[in-house]
Amino acid sequence: MQSSIIESIGRSIYRRSCPNCGGSISEARLKLGLPCERCLPRIPGDVSLESVYRELERLGRLGRLAELYKLEREHRELSSFFEKALGYPPWGAQRTWIKRFVRGDSFSIIAPTGVGKTTFGIIAALYLACVKGEKSYIVVPTATLVVQVLEKARQLASNAGCNPRIVAIHAKMRKSEKEEALKAFETGDFHLLISTVAFARKNVEALSRVGFKFVFVDDVDAVLKSGRS
Repeated sequence: MQSSIIESIGRSIYRRSCPNCGGSISEARLKLGLPCERCLPRIPGDVSLESVYRELERLGRLGRLAELYKLEREHRELSSFFEKALGYPPWGAQRTWIKRFVRGDSFSIIAPTGVGKTTFGIIAALYLACVKGEKSYIVVPTATLVVQVLEKARQLASNAGCNPRIVAIHAKMRKSEKEEALKAFETGDFHLLISTVAFARKNVEALSRVGFKFVFVDDVDAVLKSGRS
């Protein structure tokens, strides 16, 4: 339901709009990004999200703001990791993608070549590996791209000062390399798996048992050409 406004003694009161309890809140509080007076009777000297979160926690009145605080903290954490891995902070569109990522959204990225889509996917996967210990999967159309993504992932991980277990599987690998990679995949001894679409199609059941936190499909048009994909 959309918020409604009540004009009261020269100020606006917004119903169902408190970011913490979902109750009514004054326009002045909203402009400051603060919860309503019931949640936070006294406005602290520091009105940062961190300070407000701590005060609500102290008062035992922490509600929806807890999730907002968690998302904001993870956004800052991933942005910092991004800058460390790449050497410069994420730009406009990448910041939007990061917000969607930390919310756990499933989304498509429609943008011209060269704006950093693949780089974003790699860094997001490395962040989950290095900071959270979670598994990710990057799917690309060709063996050549598997090799390119692997090289870039290793470089970015080195820049970030971490050493996750990265496994790449493609048709052009030497037999011994492929056997080692397949063994790591089958035993779950990896943080990041990179493969072609062909490998994904052949190993749907095994992949579904891994429990990936993040799956990044590069060049989705090529993937969607196959009904099975």
